[in-house]
Formats: sequence, C-alpha cells, structure tokens
Amino acid sequence: MIKNRTLLIITVLIINIGFNYFLAFTVGDNYFNINTWSRWDSGHYLHIAEKGYFIDDQREQGGIVEGNAAWFPSYSWLIKGIANTLQKTSANDYKIIGSYVPKFFLILCLILIAAITQLNTYNFRAILILSISTFWFGGIFYHANYPISFLMFWILLAIYCYRKQMTLIVITCCFLASLCYSTGFLLGCALALTSTINNKNRTLLSILKDGLKYVLPSFAGVIFVFYFQFLQTNHYNAFFMVQSNYGNGGIRFFIAEWIQLSAQITKRIQTHHYKLIYYIQSAVVALLYCSYSYYAFKNKLFKNTDTTLFYVIVSVFLIFPWTIGGNLSMYRVESLILPSVFLVQNLNWKYLLSLLLILITIATMMTPLFFQNRLM
Repeated sequence: MIKNRTLLIITVLIINIGFNYFLAFTVGDNYFNINTWSRWDSGHYLHIAEKGYFIDDQREQGGIVEGNAAWFPSYSWLIKGIANTLQKTSANDYKIIGSYVPKFFLILCLILIAAITQLNTYNFRAILILSISTFWFGGIFYHANYPISFLMFWILLAIYCYRKQMTLIVITCCFLASLCYSTGFLLGCALALTSTINNKNRTLLSILKDGLKYVLPSFAGVIFVFYFQFLQTNHYNAFFMVQSNYGNGGIRFFIAEWIQLSAQITKRIQTHHYKLIYYIQSAVVALLYCSYSYYAFKNKLFKNTDTTLFYVIVSVFLIFPWTIGGNLSMYRVESLILPSVFLVQNLNWKYLLSLLLILITIATMMTPLFFQNRLM
C-alpha cells in the first residue's frame, strides 16, 4: 500500500512539475530558478521572517498605511526557524528556504489526500484523482513562496483526524491554521458547522459545546496574531490598518459580489485584458460548485457525514471571501477549496478525466501569468 501510494505521488509530481516547467519555459522563466517563486506577497512573508512586523502610517500626509501586518506570521516563523537552524540568515537564504518549504508541504498534502481517498492501488483512476489535486485551480501557488500548501496541510490533517475522531489533533490544527493565513480561522468554523449538521438531534448545549471546541482555538490563534502584531507595531489594529488599503472588511451581500463579477467579465471581454482569465476561472469554479450543490441536494448525498464534512469546508472557504468584498485575489481563494477532490472521488473515471482536462486547460492559461509576474 505504501509503495503504491509513493509511486502514485511520484508519478503525479513528475507530470505536474514537467507541465509547470514547460509553461515557465514558454514565457522565458525557469521552474528550477529560486527567484521564480518569490513574487508580490512573498516579499511580505520574507520580510516578516527576517525583520518582523512594521507599520508606517502615512495617512496624515495624504498617503496610505504602509506595512506587512496584513499577512499572518507562522509561515514566516517556519522559514526563520529553518534559517536559524541552518545558520543561513541572509535575505537570499530566506528566499531559498521559502522556495522549498511550500513544495515540501505540497508533498505532505498529496500524502494526506491519498490517505483520505484510500488510494491503495496504482491505476489510472488513482492517477486521475491525485492529478486533479495537483492541477487544482490556482495550483501553481502550492509551489510558490506563499503559505497556501502550509495552510492546506493543516486543513487536510484536520479532515483526516476528524474522521478518525482524533479530537486533540483536530483542535491543534484549527489553532495552527489560524496562525498562517488570514482565512485559516475558517477551518474551526467549518468543523463546528459540520458537527452541528451531523449531530442536529442532540441538545443545544451539547451542540454548542462540541462546536466551541473547534471555534475557540481558531479565534484564539487570530487573537494571538493580533497581540503579537501589537507588540511589534504598537497598533492593536495593525492588521485592519493595512487591510484597509485593499477595501476588505465590509460585509457585502453574496449576490452583489456576483453582479460585480459579471460586470468585470464584460469589461475584460471588451478590453481583451489578460485579467479576463481570472474571471473565467472564477466562473468555472462557481459553475462547478453550483452544479455539485444541486446534484448533492437532489440526491440527498448529505446523509453521508463525510460528504457533509467535505462540502461544508469547501463552501465556507469559497463563500466567505465573497462576503468581505474588496480587492481579493480570488484565484488564491479558489486554490483553498482543494478538498473538493473528496467530493468527486467516486465519480465515473470519464467525469474525472473531464474535470482534469478542464483544470489543465485553466492552468495552461493561468500558470504563465504567474511566471510573468501577473498573479499576486
């Protein structure tokens, strides 16, 4: 079993890395170049690792709030910890470490996916399922110097342990997920909601008690981050000060966001701007999500507790970003609904192949934009 899973993971990694290498080559970049993987927000994570948090409020001079407090710290702490252990602490050393850490966690994610889906045989169907995972929407960020694969590791480990009723590890995952990404706290919320739905016949007190054991660690992690930022910046609301630059934080209606998306698609079609592909991907994600939701409700699939678990996690991580509005990189948001693979694992191989071809088509258009420094 272990031999088959190892061979599966090696196979899909070779395919995926070869695919990304080719796309990088077509736009004059190199997959194996260290500098390839540190772009845009990567700089903030590296700066936190090297120098910690800072705030420079220039609003009184007509400027904005400069700083790195909009980015959560545990990924940076990990890089710093590795750098200190290796006694390699130059700026370039941090960048080198940051180019390898995400790929390490990508491998761990694939190991967990193979375990959760019980891929014990090396065959075409197993390769399809694991390939869907590596070619998932926004999948290039699982290779890049971002905490996407790091966060997904905690999400997948929580899923694995939740199904095996390893509560203490799940609680720990909720706390650690909330330290590494601004939406990491959603893991605890999703598990609490799942617990409520799957055990709705219990007393209200029992439901609340069970839900809080997931929610409280998540919010404890967020509070810890805010307190740590306060210690370094002397601003208790440092995170929100920097986030205000991006228009995030105001609650908006879900439908309003989709109307805005529709308007953006029309605008991009008229201008033929490369950002059109962003909205194509989001439209495909929305179509697939709505189609599965209709299919699942129609066929009463939510009687299965595992289906409920996977669906709630996907829904929470997909829908919440739409409610806060602002200038979000939705292609990164969509990379975090990777647990969708568990919802489709039992489909006929023809449907799995069709989904994989859709993902490869989108990746063929999106991934070069990353190598051209157009994806934040």
